[in-house]
Amino acid sequence: MPVCLDKVIWSYAEEWTSANFKLNTDTVHRYTVLTWKKPIANFYKLNIDGTRSSSTGKIGAGGVIRDHFGNWITGFQVNLGIGEIPDVEAWGLLYGLKLALSLHISHLEIESDSAILVQLMQKAVFSLHPLGSLLKGCSNIMDAMGNAQLSHIFKECNMTADSLAKNSINHELGLIIFEYPPVHAAQPYLDDISAVSRARRCSCSNS
Repeated sequence: MPVCLDKVIWSYAEEWTSANFKLNTDTVHRYTVLTWKKPIANFYKLNIDGTRSSSTGKIGAGGVIRDHFGNWITGFQVNLGIGEIPDVEAWGLLYGLKLALSLHISHLEIESDSAILVQLMQKAVFSLHPLGSLLKGCSNIMDAMGNAQLSHIFKECNMTADSLAKNSINHELGLIIFEYPPVHAAQPYLDDISAVSRARRCSCSNS
């Protein structure tokens, strides 16, 4: 046993503090303020999202279509059973597109916080992907609309669709369509209408 145990302990404490202080000073956090944006005039906007329960494996999707004033046109949520996140994001897009098509919408801005889904759709090479048929179906609907564009957004701009998706795994299998905002999506929808800002923390190097 060391003769001066207190000095050894103090030395280790200083070393740990020094290492953590350096770690904290090397990483700088900045905050970006984000809000949901209304689509341009004469366009509609479809926001979609998916969810998966890590404990049960249940997956579901949700989405909302709004006009250029931000008014709720229709929304949906669907319980898809058991699966993985890439599956549910693609299914969410398909259900949202079919809903828009049923309303004869041709000018559509589509937003998803799944960067992977957006990249897959932009590459438009579906033949070798496990979800190829599903993605191709989405692409065909977008082509048929004539003026539909898919883009990536951060989750902070997608909270209404997020609330619909999260609630989807709480009901029976299948699709529910909402003519008006349901209770669980009302607050994020009102926040979007009011252009409420949400902060997103990003990490960047201090070097």
